[in-house]
Amino acid sequence: MTQNPIIAAIKRGGKPPSSIVLDMPEHKVSDAAVAELVCCIFSQETRLEIGDIILRAMLTNDFKVVKMVNHGIRKANRIFRRNLEPVLLRQALQVIWDNHGKPFKKNLKQAVEARFYDGQVLPTPKWNRVRVQLNWGSGRLKREPASRILREAKQTLKRLEAQQPRPKK
Repeated sequence: MTQNPIIAAIKRGGKPPSSIVLDMPEHKVSDAAVAELVCCIFSQETRLEIGDIILRAMLTNDFKVVKMVNHGIRKANRIFRRNLEPVLLRQALQVIWDNHGKPFKKNLKQAVEARFYDGQVLPTPKWNRVRVQLNWGSGRLKREPASRILREAKQTLKRLEAQQPRPKK
């Protein structure tokens, strides 16, 4: 398939951030909040370009746009670093939050395993999905921007807690 014009427009607009806030199934984000997020993330030019593609297809009765949108939605998982492990992501964010920016006695993965999985080792592919979304490098040099990640994790958890309390078990 040739380059999807919708994906091309999104990529031209810069590197979108992670969709970490929208990935929590137990927290429903309002339509108004999503609309505001779209305005913050994407430039007016990008929004107009994508709207133009869709309106042109509607006017010309071009059904190729349906395939284009479906393809774009599938590609969005990679573009927005969308997590396929929301429960594990929440657990990792909780460990980061509870640690308050102090160095871990163990690495983050081992801390999550010890706290939530009774020390059982998590499968590497499963953990890597969460690590990529958190932008948490696997080497010491890649973890240098950890303070930024910790700050973002704390802000995300605060937003999630403010939106809706966790269900009681």
